[in-house]
Amino acid sequence: MAETIGSEFEYRVESIGGWDVPVVEFAESVRKTCTFVRGTIVNSITENSAGQKDWKRRVASEVKAVRGYGSWDSSSKYAVSLGMTFHPSNHGYRSDLDVENFIKPVLDAVAAGLFCAEDLDVSTIERWNFDDSNFRTLLIHRFEDASNPGSEGVAIYVSAV
Repeated sequence: MAETIGSEFEYRVESIGGWDVPVVEFAESVRKTCTFVRGTIVNSITENSAGQKDWKRRVASEVKAVRGYGSWDSSSKYAVSLGMTFHPSNHGYRSDLDVENFIKPVLDAVAAGLFCAEDLDVSTIERWNFDDSNFRTLLIHRFEDASNPGSEGVAIYVSAV
């Protein structure tokens, strides 16, 4: 069941990749999409650039695959919800993960997946400079740790007006 937040947003739980993910969506959404990307979530600080590029390319590829035909307009306003689960072994068994460092690579890749040209092969992206300045509303939810290393991943939900 959706809960209205002011007149602009709705808050509800959406099933994405087998998870119940809290999402925020524009009440008057003209476009929306969601996907789940399984894999070790890479951060923006300590990961090597090759690993970070691979992760971003996977996320961008998944987003592009579910966005529908054609790129979305980066001048629209966006609400982005992320649900993330980490497996401790994928991160050296650290319990003090700074979640904000894992968000930027995901958002860079979401912008690329939404805004890149239809004919662009995301595996060729070298610069992650897609305009995400209209990602105006973000909801980040960290789930409990994943039960096994292969269960780590991120659920992504995007709505636009």
